[in-house]
Amino acid sequence: MKDAIMKIGFAVLATLLMIIMSIIMFIITLFIIQVAADVVFDVGVSTDWAVLSAAILTIGSAVGGGVIKFD
Repeated sequence: MKDAIMKIGFAVLATLLMIIMSIIMFIITLFIIQVAADVVFDVGVSTDWAVLSAAILTIGSAVGGGVIKFD
C-alpha cells in the first residue's frame, strides 16, 4: 500500500514539473518567435499568431520529449 502511494506521489510531482517546464518553454519560445519576426524578417507579427505558433512548437516538443521507450 505504501509503495502505491509513493508511486502516485511521484506521478503527481512529475506531472507538476512537466507543466512548469512547459510554461517556461512556452515563454522562451514566444520570445524567440517575436524577436525572430522582428529582427530576421523585419515584420511585426501580431500577438495571436505568435502565441499560436509558440503553443504549437511547445506542445510538439513536449509530446515528442515525453515519449520514452523502455526496453
